[in-house]
Amino acid sequence: MEIDFVLIIGLALVLAFVGALSLKRLGVPQIVGFMLAGLVLGQIGLMNEAVLLDLNFLVSIALGLIGYNIGLEMELKAFKGKITKWIIIVLISAISAFALVTLLVHTITGNIVLALILGGLASATAPAATADVIWENQCEGPVSETLMFVLAFDDIIAVVLTGATIAFGLWVFAPAIYPFASVIINPLIEIIFSTAFGLFFGLIFIQAVNRFKDRGRLLEMELGMIFLLVGLANTFHFSDIFVCIVYGFMVGNFVKRDTEQLPHLLKRIMSPIVMIFFVIVGAKIEIELFLGETGPFVFILALTYIVGMVSAKYTGTFVGSTITGSPDTVRKYLGACLFCQAGVALGLGFIIEETFLEIGGEAAVIGSLILSVVGVATMILEMIGPISVKWALGKAGEIPIHGELFTPHDYIFDEREIFDELATLYEMDDEESSTDDVFDELGALYEMGEEE
Repeated sequence: MEIDFVLIIGLALVLAFVGALSLKRLGVPQIVGFMLAGLVLGQIGLMNEAVLLDLNFLVSIALGLIGYNIGLEMELKAFKGKITKWIIIVLISAISAFALVTLLVHTITGNIVLALILGGLASATAPAATADVIWENQCEGPVSETLMFVLAFDDIIAVVLTGATIAFGLWVFAPAIYPFASVIINPLIEIIFSTAFGLFFGLIFIQAVNRFKDRGRLLEMELGMIFLLVGLANTFHFSDIFVCIVYGFMVGNFVKRDTEQLPHLLKRIMSPIVMIFFVIVGAKIEIELFLGETGPFVFILALTYIVGMVSAKYTGTFVGSTITGSPDTVRKYLGACLFCQAGVALGLGFIIEETFLEIGGEAAVIGSLILSVVGVATMILEMIGPISVKWALGKAGEIPIHGELFTPHDYIFDEREIFDELATLYEMDDEESSTDDVFDELGALYEMGEEE
């Protein structure tokens, strides 16, 4: 009997939710529960190759949503007088991770393609898990401020580095199809056109949203733009992550704050999509690689990847902060905030695996190995990463004394505030008051006192 496709998606969501909830009680991040759910579904045959192929469109959408949220965090007002220092810190940190992981993996395996690609992936940092610690504990200070820029910018570097290493790998395995010139030209073309598409769609959305009075229609347009960008990126073979980063940057900086009230709703909608993304990643991990003769090799590579990335990012950040004359707290503790790795690295690993499978032979083996190594490393890093971030921000003195007792959803406001605000609005002259005013005020109050 053929199992219905929708049934598999529903089972994946439920199992992922149960797994995440169970692990959360043990202090383990929910992403691990999602991936373990996928691992189980893959091993029992429900998420086989045919099903995973049908779910590819959700992978692209999830990557676009992740990129969009990264772009939203890149605020120009925070760049003034600091952007040069921050860029230097990010570049040294990311390139250090790329160089050290490449060197270590090549020393162990002797495979330059595998080494370069894992090095490129090591330069990425998971923005969601890291930023969540900042928001949860209401952190403020030089480390938190610098960290938010790093989270946005170093994933752009990761996309560029990984794009170049993928092009190199394609040239090595299929030189007749992918000439050496593509190693240099392809990443540049990807950056230029991805930026152009992101800017263009960002301008369209900005012009529309800043004039739109019907708030209820904006969410559909925002999602529609992301879907269009992802579709165009896939059609023209650009990075769906990078193009949505640019689009998110435009929206985050140039949409009027009193108009752009959609991030919360968008995150609610994207949550199950991103959940399915991690389930798919878990299903793609080949357990045979761990249990068979190659098992120890996969774990050795994953451990090498983790050690190289962690040590290089910490050291690189320390050196970059020292060179730029950054505050002592940034120099000492910023590096410990960069150990999380999930969405971007896994997404790029997914792209690599799919691209190399099309070539076949040794390339297909390396593609599967890369995704397995990154998947295992992510499970480990997502456990230790948030703990490291909280420790570092605490040592830097940027977590309020009672910060651990507060989350953005814990603040409960008196319902009388709502009626007071509404009464004030309706006492205004009819020409000065409108339904939009009411919803604007309610939206502001909701953002203050949202209950989880």
